Amino acid sequence: MTRILSRSEVSKARELNVCKAKAKDTVNKRMDQIRSKFITPIAGQSMIYMAKEAEALAYVAATPEPNTVAGWEQDYPFIAGEVGSTSSSPYEVAQVFLNLAAQWRGIGAQLEKVRIETIQAISLSQSVTDADDVLGQFETEMAGFDS
Repeated sequence: MTRILSRSEVSKARELNVCKAKAKDTVNKRMDQIRSKFITPIAGQSMIYMAKEAEALAYVAATPEPNTVAGWEQDYPFIAGEVGSTSSSPYEVAQVFLNLAAQWRGIGAQLEKVRIETIQAISLSQSVTDADDVLGQFETEMAGFDS
């Protein structure tokens, strides 16, 4: 005697929800790997990058140039700390900070767009196969960042 088993809609929905959660987790972990190719992945580093950019913006906007005023190092500690290693003058260090921030903004925005769109597509998936297909497309797109 052959039995045909059928699954309840609740069981199917549970499987799909688990699949979606795992796929989203995979996307976020993979994105973390990709981002770490462009930024230093240590605790607090992103806050330092933001502080450096803000400091650099303030430095280049200031008149007169801050390093001509005694005690400027207290107001611009990140810039002062990298004169001689990142570049030879405070203004050049500020420019390096701004250039790196602009580069990250470009790549970061591109990566975040892909991440958000992929998570949304996974959320809208109607089947495990759909979610797997979205994840496959994501991996194909991210492969370009591995080189």
